[in-house]
This record gives sequence, C-alpha cells and structure tokens, in this order.
Amino acid sequence: MKKVIFALVLVFMGGEMVAQESQTAYNFLRLPVSAHAAALGGDNVTLIDDDAWLMYNNPALLSSVSDKTVALNYMNFMRGVNLAGVAYNRVIKERASVALSANYVNYGQMRYTTADNQDLGEFSAKDIAVTAYFSYMLT
Repeated sequence: MKKVIFALVLVFMGGEMVAQESQTAYNFLRLPVSAHAAALGGDNVTLIDDDAWLMYNNPALLSSVSDKTVALNYMNFMRGVNLAGVAYNRVIKERASVALSANYVNYGQMRYTTADNQDLGEFSAKDIAVTAYFSYMLT
C-alpha cells in the first residue's frame, strides 16, 4: 500500500513541477568553456586537437588528448557573471581515456524586488556541474 501511495504522489508531483521559463533547463551548460570551441561557433564536433576542453562538446575527442592533461578555464562573461572550470584527463591502456571536469558559474549579486518594485535586498545565484567522460577508440 505504501508503494502505491508513493507512486501516486510522484505522478501528481511530476505534473505540477515547473523549473524555469526557458525551453531547456541548465542553460549555463550551453556557455562556452573553451576559447578554441567558442571561436568555432560553440559547437565543435569534428576538430581533432590536443585540447581537453573539446571533450565538453564531443566526448569522442577525448581520445586525442595527451595523458594526464589538466585544463583550467576562467571567463568574465558579462557584468558580474564569472565562469571557472577545471578538467583532468587520464589515458587507460592505449585506446581508452577517462576524464573529469567541474564547471562553476557565479551570477553575482541581483536585486530582490516585489512585483510593485519594492526593494527587498539582494541575493546571489551559482551553478556547479561535475561531469565524467569515457572514450574508447574502436579502430
């Protein structure tokens, strides 16, 4: 009986959840993490280079990155918005590679107001994403 009630609660909660007013959630993941990829339009699929941040757009490109590579990234995106990232790559045997990356976005201070434009103070927002990658060369 408890399982049925729990399942019903989950079904009804899922219908009422509204996360954001955007077409997609987690829009901060669409921000460029590499100057190299941003210069290519932000969506790199085929450029093969020894750049650890290229795996962010296409994890298959991880196989072309040197062993034990550490990549650091910092960008002052807009007024008060700062992005930072770190990635580490490790080659396993001769065909497999694994990597771990962490991205941090600080949106800075924002005004907290009511619908009548009453100032209620300030607040800040931050996003963090930790990602693991695995790549294996077939040929």
